[in-house]
Amino acid sequence: MRKQKLVNEYASSAAALKSKLLDNVFLFEEAGSAFESAFRELLSKLSASKVFVVSGIPCEKLAAKAAFDSCGAELVYFTDFSPNPRFEEINRGAELFNETKADVIIGIGGGSAIDTSKCIRHFTQKNVPLIAMPTTAGTGSEATKFAVYYKDGVKQSLEAESVLPDYVVLCGGFLKSLPLYQRKCTFLDAYCQACESAFGRRRTGESLDVAFTVIKAMSLIKDFYFEKFDSFDPEGSVSLNTYALLCSYCSGRSINYTRTAAPHAMSYKLSSMMAVPHGHAVALCFGPNFKKLADHYCVPESPDCDIAEILTRIADISFKVDPLHFTAKFRNYLKSIGIPGTPVSEEEADVLASSVNAQRLANNPLVYDRDELRSMYLEIGR
Repeated sequence: MRKQKLVNEYASSAAALKSKLLDNVFLFEEAGSAFESAFRELLSKLSASKVFVVSGIPCEKLAAKAAFDSCGAELVYFTDFSPNPRFEEINRGAELFNETKADVIIGIGGGSAIDTSKCIRHFTQKNVPLIAMPTTAGTGSEATKFAVYYKDGVKQSLEAESVLPDYVVLCGGFLKSLPLYQRKCTFLDAYCQACESAFGRRRTGESLDVAFTVIKAMSLIKDFYFEKFDSFDPEGSVSLNTYALLCSYCSGRSINYTRTAAPHAMSYKLSSMMAVPHGHAVALCFGPNFKKLADHYCVPESPDCDIAEILTRIADISFKVDPLHFTAKFRNYLKSIGIPGTPVSEEEADVLASSVNAQRLANNPLVYDRDELRSMYLEIGR
């Protein structure tokens, strides 16, 4: 009976996620014949004769290699960029793209690969179609008009309509070879993005609808996704891998309305300084920020009842607790899935607190001063 209830709830959540897909999104379970046929049809529709493929992994290891090899267009691969792409690497990609005179760009890989493809189109100012094919389920970059890169060691943010991909291809089969730790980090990134979108200052009715669809869907699978991603039988619904991609895409859609909030603003320097992957860093910053918000808003005389209600919904949906107990529950959850805290010294906390970009922090309901940021950084390793 309990299993059937889970299956029913899972199918309902999958349907809710699919209802948020825009018309430019193609969804597949595997990179098989149906995928190959649809891919050829899309490239034919775009009159593609030469395709510039920005890939996070070597072309011979791509799950979509068979589809690429049989697509009927000439392919040029660009893989010479870092996990956090640098400006000079993007310039090299842009130069190669200009030389090849390709008429379509494909970004396939994690957020860095897709962001690199987005930056190349933007900086070359070429009006060619951009197709995003995520192979991780976390950043939601395929659904946003944002991209990030590093210049002189400093994270740069790009926001423009030209950065938003024209087509998105989601294929659950792409996630099968994703390492477990990366699977956890990307899952946490998508979850935190949706929550930040929900309580962020820029929230709208539509963004809240998409964000809570994601929060509910991810909360449903959070306790078994990492163990059963290749064996869960949803009885006619989408696979867990495809479900995770749907969550990531919709998480991206939610922040495309609103942007992220303090946990992301705090995570960037932490990630580079402490060598912690992005999703891991965001999750560590999320708990202390949620506690600050709950302590401020979830009180009898709340200064903003709307935010109090949003925080209450997040806590209840995620862990069936009140918002004042959410952070402890979330911290225990991270430990249970093998995501450890990162000890931060007093000196490191000073550097980290000074690094937070005020513009990125502005979407947070509370805007913290340096001392408040410093105290939250010290919390993440305790």
